[in-house]
Amino acid sequence: MTMPDYSMHEALRRQAATAAQAHRVDRRGWTDAQWADDAERLMGELDGAVTSLVNGHVLALTAERKRLVAEVESLRAQRDAALAALDAAVAEQDCAATEATAQDADSPAAASARGRAGGVYLAAELVRAALGVQPEPDDG
Repeated sequence: MTMPDYSMHEALRRQAATAAQAHRVDRRGWTDAQWADDAERLMGELDGAVTSLVNGHVLALTAERKRLVAEVESLRAQRDAALAALDAAVAEQDCAATEATAQDADSPAAASARGRAGGVYLAAELVRAALGVQPEPDDG
């Protein structure tokens, strides 16, 4: 049985062979996740003393990228929850205004309810604009 060649020369030869194949991969349009996954794949294929020096840095950057992606997903979930609460507040005020108007359209209570509904709607639209969220199209 022959032992594998772990010499620096063999490590550099294998690294060069892997690098020669890596340029054949079309990475145009890749997401950050795809780049990170490819970097992890390459770390598994490469060996040698030179590669071991950069492995720690690449793996640290990959871990940081994963942490940032998780943070962005968490922030998006918080944003979506806040927008859902805004939508619920708008719907609640709209129902109250519709109910008050149905009872007596000319009453001060109906006018006040319509004003509150309009104010909550305007506030919700301003929050959406500040968050860069496009308004959903009307069904009518």
